[in-house]
Amino acid sequence: TVVNGAFATNLTVEDGAGNRAAEVPIGGAWRARVAFQVQEPIDGFVIALGMNTLLDLPIRTTWSEPRKITPGNYEAVFHSDNIHLGAGQYKLVVGLSAEGRVLQYLPDSAAMTISDVSELIGETRIVNTRSGLLINQMNVDINPIA
Repeated sequence: TVVNGAFATNLTVEDGAGNRAAEVPIGGAWRARVAFQVQEPIDGFVIALGMNTLLDLPIRTTWSEPRKITPGNYEAVFHSDNIHLGAGQYKLVVGLSAEGRVLQYLPDSAAMTISDVSELIGETRIVNTRSGLLINQMNVDINPIA
C-alpha cells in the first residue's frame, strides 16, 4: 500500500559476509537490507530500523540522516557489528518518515535469531550467553582497599 509517497517493499537479514541469514551467532556481524520505493520528491526523508524483544521491549533504533529524496527505488543497509546481543529471538521494525510525519510504520517487518553459538572467542568474562539482552562486557576494576 502506498502511504504518503514512500513505502518499504522488502527486508532481508544478512550475515557479515552478505549471505541471507535468519540466524546469526552471538558477536557476529549482521546487517538488515531494506528495499523501498519513493513515488514523489520528499524533503527530510528518514528511514529507521528498530529492534525489539518478542515482548516488544525496544532495544535499539537507528535512523538515517534526513535528506531530500527523489522518486525511484532505493535500499538502506543497516550494519550491526559492535553491539553483542544475548541469544534469543528479536523483531525488526521499519519506519519511513518525512520531517517528523510518519509515512509508513511496519512493527513486525521480520524476525531474527541470535544463536547460542559465539564468535566472541577469547572473551573469558562471558560466563554464559543468556544473562541479559546485551552481553558487551563492562570494564571491571578490582582494587585493594587500604
